[in-house]
Amino acid sequence: MVHNGFNTYSKKNFGSIRIGKYKCQNCQSNQEESKSPWLNSLSQIKDFFTSFALTCHNQNVSYEGIAEISEFLIPHGKDYFAELCADSLSKIDIPLIEKNGEMPILHYDEQHFPFADLRS
Repeated sequence: MVHNGFNTYSKKNFGSIRIGKYKCQNCQSNQEESKSPWLNSLSQIKDFFTSFALTCHNQNVSYEGIAEISEFLIPHGKDYFAELCADSLSKIDIPLIEKNGEMPILHYDEQHFPFADLRS
């Protein structure tokens, strides 16, 4: 195998990597080194930002606030974090409620307390 240059793979605001190409002198086929370490690191970064965004979202931090915090790490916009949250929340499997003749109705109202009038 003879070294035959490289291909550059990059991710915006993250970095780039050069992966070598090789050519076999016997069969004249081109081969490329594995780019799985690059893809693994990108998926780990995406998983980190997904958990980071969901944790911040659970603490009532706006997407703009999450984007401002991420400027210290790897800059991303608020739309990126909104899409990450939407994608991860859409993957959650919510079980269906079984109907046994009647549908339970849940009522919650902050203004009218169910037990007693606690407003003094």
